[in-house]
Amino acid sequence: MLDPDLIEDFEFDFDNLVHLIKRGFEAADVWDVFLSDPAFLEDLTLGSGDWKMVAPVPGTYLTIVLTEARSGDPRTARPITGWESEPWEIEEYERQS
Repeated sequence: MLDPDLIEDFEFDFDNLVHLIKRGFEAADVWDVFLSDPAFLEDLTLGSGDWKMVAPVPGTYLTIVLTEARSGDPRTARPITGWESEPWEIEEYERQS
């Protein structure tokens, strides 16, 4: 499982970029969340993510779902989807801050 404390970089390729773009995101949005001192919430859903990265960005809060990189590098995370944060995600971010 991905360790959010080790993340230094993100893995982008056609597969995950297409999915992010369909959800209204691009690589810069992932970096904006990461550089905004995010909270990492373990993804307990049945999806394929390991962690939800949540942080405020100008005008809203965003949630980006991360999993292990296909490269196998433990310092690299693979963003697989995202959305405008749910109220409970914002509350959890604020609780952890």
